[in-house]
Amino acid sequence: MEELGLAIDFRLLLLQAVGFLMIYLVLRKFLFGPIGSMIRAREAEVQENLRRAEEERKAAGELKSDLELQLASIPQEARRRVEQVMAQAAEERERMLSETRAQCEQLLTRAREEIQREQKRALAQLRGQVADLALLAASRALQADLDHEVHHRAIEDFIDQLEAVS
Repeated sequence: MEELGLAIDFRLLLLQAVGFLMIYLVLRKFLFGPIGSMIRAREAEVQENLRRAEEERKAAGELKSDLELQLASIPQEARRRVEQVMAQAAEERERMLSETRAQCEQLLTRAREEIQREQKRALAQLRGQVADLALLAASRALQADLDHEVHHRAIEDFIDQLEAVS
């Protein structure tokens, strides 16, 4: 092979192989080792982040489910509250109606009592006036002759006076 000018120098080849091996060992100790540990640490960190992200995704899914349940129950809760308020309003209305009825009954009772007192007083006054008029008529009848026509006229005057008073 020397004819072509391609001669292999085994010493040089051995020297290059030893040099390559030494560079490889130095790089392995000082470069590949720290870089490998950094890569492993970063890989562990990425795995941890993926695990946490998965847990957070599951927690978010559960939270979403809870919120959807709460959102679904909001109309029911609102309906329940509206019904509760309506029931309270009905109770308040009934209470106010019963109070108003009681007050009306009291006013009506007082008005009836007042009317009865007024009737009794008016009746007493009327009796007094009738008694006065009867006495007046009797005195006029006694003062007048016992003539039938005068007596008849006195009674008519008395009746006219009674009508005028009432």
